[in-house]
Amino acid sequence: HPSSGAIHRLNASGKVVWQLLQHEPLSGHALSEVIAVYFNAPLTEVTTDIAHLLMALSQADLVIKQL
Repeated sequence: HPSSGAIHRLNASGKVVWQLLQHEPLSGHALSEVIAVYFNAPLTEVTTDIAHLLMALSQADLVIKQL
């Protein structure tokens, strides 16, 4: 984290999400669809995982929710 110096580690899908978000803001649903296709994983499972990831990133002040 830029202000705290904390280091955050991401798994493979988290890394892809981070890379996608660096290029453009995407909704949780859009991210879930991309990740489900990319990893050939069930959308319902990915949607839950993405929601948890985005919440953790938000709580760490690494992403912000756009209205």
